[in-house]
Amino acid sequence: MNLQTLVADVKSRAQQLNARGQKVAKVSLDSLKQANQIVVDRSHTLLDTQAATSRSLLESARAGFTKARNDGVKAVLAAPTSYLPARDKFTTLLTDTRSALTQTRDELVKVAKNGYSAATHEDVATKVKKAASKVTRTAKKSAGKATKAAKAAVAEVKA
Repeated sequence: MNLQTLVADVKSRAQQLNARGQKVAKVSLDSLKQANQIVVDRSHTLLDTQAATSRSLLESARAGFTKARNDGVKAVLAAPTSYLPARDKFTTLLTDTRSALTQTRDELVKVAKNGYSAATHEDVATKVKKAASKVTRTAKKSAGKATKAAKAAVAEVKA
């Protein structure tokens, strides 16, 4: 093997790796943009939900404090839980937060899987196209040779 063919081989492999790297970088950037959009949207939704629930809890706490101040110490000692905010507000907040985070995680996993499969499928598709073109070229050569052989056989039979 001479030096020129070795250099050409290394150069072609480097170009292939460069092309693959660019495809992976493009797919990675697209996946990152999608993931960023998901996180931003879900963060805003979560922030709005928690802010609304926090306002509601604050109002309930203020109302309970005002009621306790008006009723007096004996009434508060007799039934202290009646002056606290409702328990369902806390559980609703926690449930909503958990479901929002779970949905965000599921969407991010989906984006990551799609990005990975897109990067690998492009590489596989390129390999399949190259193999198909080789098969097509071989078939065309074989068909050409068969046609020539048939013509030669017909010419031989006529002669």
